[in-house]
Amino acid sequence: LILLMIFGITVTSCGENDNTEDNQTVVIEEKYEIHTELQSKYLAGDYKLINLYAKGKEEFSKPLPITIKWNLDSNKEYNFCLSENEDFSVYRELKTDKNEINLINLKINTVYYWYVTYQVESGVAKTETKHFEIKTNGPRNLDIDGVTNVRDIGGYQTSDGKVTKQGVIFRSARFNENETTDLLITEAGIKEMVEVLKIKTELDVRQTADNENGGLVSSPLGDAVNYVSVPMVSGGNLLLLNSEIIKDVFAVFGNESNYPIVIHCSIGTDRTGAICFLINALLGVSEETLYRDYLFSNFGNISRGRMPSTIDDYLDKVNSYEGDTLSERTENYLLSIGVKDTDIATIKKVMID
Repeated sequence: LILLMIFGITVTSCGENDNTEDNQTVVIEEKYEIHTELQSKYLAGDYKLINLYAKGKEEFSKPLPITIKWNLDSNKEYNFCLSENEDFSVYRELKTDKNEINLINLKINTVYYWYVTYQVESGVAKTETKHFEIKTNGPRNLDIDGVTNVRDIGGYQTSDGKVTKQGVIFRSARFNENETTDLLITEAGIKEMVEVLKIKTELDVRQTADNENGGLVSSPLGDAVNYVSVPMVSGGNLLLLNSEIIKDVFAVFGNESNYPIVIHCSIGTDRTGAICFLINALLGVSEETLYRDYLFSNFGNISRGRMPSTIDDYLDKVNSYEGDTLSERTENYLLSIGVKDTDIATIKKVMID
């Protein structure tokens, strides 16, 4: 009891941050990178030279985990409290019996606050609040167990200096094997999607006429997730092939109650990539970023590598429309194929900080 009084341990819990220090704790405040060395080399080099780093035939799409440690007895059970807010008004609580924890799928260019609570004879002890920063440029690639090629399409700077929101629109490969209901995503992957990323809508753009989507009528992520099927044609220039369908895809994004949304086709690269290209181009993301976001799919296990020529074709198409900026030209293209201006306005509202 005397030792506890000396160390000044206080009774508290997650969400009750009084900044009380536990002198046993080592201060660890660092900046972390989520991209692997291979991913970082590509992102720092010529965006067209993706084949020097990844060719779409192996799983290299996962981010690095972040390890946070504290200097306490490793035999205890700890509650690790994590928040983007210094006041912990919104937080996550993770349990561990070690004096460290591995974190995945954190937002890029974001400061996180954390502390640890644990039981002592007098109640609950709490360490000092620390912070660290994820200092990484996009893309925010994600680790969803059982699924390749998953990332957030947000976190990019726009031409007017704003930043697109993270945690709003996600892209991925399929959750179930094509033509069957057999799941590829694991229980851990589903939990991460639903409980951490808070997915409300799964937008599946695989074909239904040939049973590509396995005949799904509900989401593999569970009954709480809305399953929406809008079949897109694959092969060739997808903007031309799907000019009559894109408006229906954008109508899903035009419903604010659907967010956060995850969109996917079979491997999350072509049909999914075409829609993500249009959204980011609409928001004012740079041409180089549009190339990199598309070509980053080559780090996933997507059967074969993709080339910059696909984005060349998309840019040629939208740049044929009037407008002083790529964003304006993309908007005019979308309007020309029947996308509603209200859907465009909703996407801009939910995606721009």
